[in-house]
Amino acid sequence: MKIRNIKFIILLFPFILFGQNKSKKKISFSKDVFPLIQSRCLPCHAVDAENPSMLILENYESMKLGGKHGSPIIPYKVNESSLSFKLKPDPIFGEQMPITKRKRLTPEEIRIIDLWISQGAKKN
Repeated sequence: MKIRNIKFIILLFPFILFGQNKSKKKISFSKDVFPLIQSRCLPCHAVDAENPSMLILENYESMKLGGKHGSPIIPYKVNESSLSFKLKPDPIFGEQMPITKRKRLTPEEIRIIDLWISQGAKKN
């Protein structure tokens, strides 16, 4: 019986391995994340816009630098990154973004940002 179980596991291993790789799509800042930020966040978080948080999201560097509340991105730590929790209902502080009547990000768009943060929030 033990040999039969081992053969079964060996036969299943490639399917398990490849299945996990498909669900771990690499998220690109320039292709996946920044277009969302440009369309939904930049109207308020640009250099020439007044925003109380003083957070500028015009590029990767200014985003990492942060604003009044520090950097909105903590690589690999989605739950500690304000970029993530401020996009969801009932954030730890302040209001859900965008604060105006602008269209909020969809759950799928938020998932893309969360995946990017969980993958290290790299400039790629």
